[in-house]
This record gives sequence, C-alpha cells and structure tokens, in this order.
Amino acid sequence: MTLPPDAMVVRAFLRRAATRVTLLLMMHGFTTGLMAVLVISVALWLRNGSFGASDPVWLVLPAVGIIVGAVRGRFLRSQAAAIIESKAPECRNLLITASELIDGTNRADSYVADLVYRNTASLVESLRLGTLLPFRGAVISTTVALLLYIVVATRHPTARASTAARNDVTTPVAAIAGIDATIRAPAYTGRQATTLHDPARIVALTGSTIQLSVRANGSAVSIETLRGRQSLRQTAAGTFEGSIVANADGYLAVEASTGDGLAAPRRLIGLSVTPDEAPQVHITTPGHDLKFAEGHHTIDISVDATSSFLREKESALLA
Repeated sequence: MTLPPDAMVVRAFLRRAATRVTLLLMMHGFTTGLMAVLVISVALWLRNGSFGASDPVWLVLPAVGIIVGAVRGRFLRSQAAAIIESKAPECRNLLITASELIDGTNRADSYVADLVYRNTASLVESLRLGTLLPFRGAVISTTVALLLYIVVATRHPTARASTAARNDVTTPVAAIAGIDATIRAPAYTGRQATTLHDPARIVALTGSTIQLSVRANGSAVSIETLRGRQSLRQTAAGTFEGSIVANADGYLAVEASTGDGLAAPRRLIGLSVTPDEAPQVHITTPGHDLKFAEGHHTIDISVDATSSFLREKESALLA
C-alpha cells in the first residue's frame, strides 16, 4: 500500500527512533557486560591474588550484552511511538495513532487518516530525537566501564603471586606460631589472673587488662581492635608482647609481618566484655519508718551490702 507523503515522514521518524532505541540498548548491554567482567575480576583478585580480565573468554559477556540489547531493540521497534510519547507528553497520543494507522492495526477513513498524518508530520518536525533519546549518558557510562576494563586487563594477571614468590626467596614468610592471652580483672574484684592459649574468644570483665604474648617469625606484630591498631613490642627473639583494656565487645586481630611489608593471615579472636554489676545494698536497721516529735535524736543504722564478687566467694566457700 502506498502511503501519503505525510505518512512517509512519520514512518521515517519512527524508524530513526527505533534505531536509536536499539543502539542505546546495545550500549547498555555492552556496559553491563564490562561491569560484570570487572566484578568477576575483583572477586578473583580477592580470592586468588590475580586478575582475570585479560583472559579473552571474559569478552563473551560484553558480546552477549550487545546481542541481548539488539534483540530487545528488535522487539521494541513496534513500541517506538509509545517510547517517544512517554518522553514528549505534547504528542497527546497522536504519534501512537499515526503508527497504528501505518502498521494497519488501526483503521480509519481516508479523511481522518490524512488529518492524523498531516498533524503528526508537523509534530515530528518539532521533536528532537537527540533530546528525547540522548546518547550522552550511555556514552559516558560505556567509556568509563571501558577505561576501567582496560586498566584491569592490562595489569599482570599474577602480579601479587609473582611478588610473593620473589619475596619467598629473599625473605622468610611471616607466620604466627602461638598466642597466649592473660586476663587480669580489676584489683577490687579479687579475681586471679587467667591465661588462655590460642583462644578463639576471650571473655573478660569490664576494665580487665588483657596481656598478649605472641610467638611469630616476623619482624613486627600488631593487634587491631575496634579502637584502632597498635604494635606489640618485641621482648625476645620471636616473641612480641602488648596489652589492651577490655571495655567493649569486639575482636582482636593479630597480624605478623616481615620487613618488606608481607603479612601473614590475621588471627582473629572474639572479645566479649561482661559489665560490672552494681552492689546490692539493704538497710537492715531501722527496719521500718520512724517518727519523732523533734529532730534531736540519734538513729542507729545498719547496712548490709554485697556484690557479685562477694557472692562468688561465698558460693566457692559453701561448695
């Protein structure tokens, strides 16, 4: 069927719009594929110490993204008018009606169809696809993803592994042989110090001092808590000591390192801090309210006070 000139103008506009939508979807698919490669590469680096982005097999993901975008664009070609209408409310459903008339999904007499074509052709002359469907955002995101991919792909795939291998030859590998933790409760509790060997968790009373003695074959040992990091002092060959005050739940991360900065896997120790219970005070004398006619009297007062530490001692004696 031969279309009138105005209908040809509208169809050409819709074809350009459909092509632009397809290109945007293909760029989005390409960017999504690159970002997937970057995520996989970072995961491989964290796990194995090597990047995998330089492996050509990962380029399948951006290619798949382009194909998916092209397929989606093909299915959306018939919806180009609706997409433009959503971006340009001034169309007032006129572009969709003209598209349906061109495709034959909507029928009208020639007078109405010519009127729709004429008005739509005039409308599309004022529409700018570059404004309605801009490439700028897609180009920026694609460029950024591509640059990140190039940076990651050009890194040596076994950079960390080769560095570690070189240092294995020239310097000893840092390692933690053992950890002794001595917990000293506050003096007023009367509790004796306890020592734990290679503990997985330390339970201490608030205000307790935790003395650490670490045996390691490195040049330095540090401990990290929620409050920060501190270095242990070396007291003998392969022995490092330091202390912290237990004041909040958290963890102790013990790490040994060599002079070249190579660190062994950290040893994590959980820290549970028990709050100090308030003493229990009971007034035993007088055991009831007193009333005097005047305020010049002497009152005998007897107070019974106990604490969780005294109760522990009593329980131990009774046992």
